[in-house]
Amino acid sequence: MRIKVVFTGVGPGIGIDTSATQSDVSFTDPFTFINSAAFEGDGFIAQAGVSWPPTLAIKQGQILAGEPNAPHGGGYSAIRLGNAGSVGPGDLYGFDLSLEALYGKSTVTSSETIDCCE
Repeated sequence: MRIKVVFTGVGPGIGIDTSATQSDVSFTDPFTFINSAAFEGDGFIAQAGVSWPPTLAIKQGQILAGEPNAPHGGGYSAIRLGNAGSVGPGDLYGFDLSLEALYGKSTVTSSETIDCCE
């Protein structure tokens, strides 16, 4: 199942962040069947991350950034959206030194059943 969720929240945070996060994520919920409504309701996100930009080198007038798709650091997050939750690490790209916590509401904006082999 593919589910799109909007989370709106507020909370404290400290740090410098000009990064993008990317990771695979799996959520667990208390249901024994597929239920997109599990993602509706109160939500909480806590995360910490450290990432640094790739080393830049100038050689013959060209800027080389090493492996462009390699992560530059990592983070760890705990996410609760309604009755669904996920805890674990993820890759960070860019420059990030942050710690934050958010509390709010999550709303399912769309859901669709997809082939398991997509």
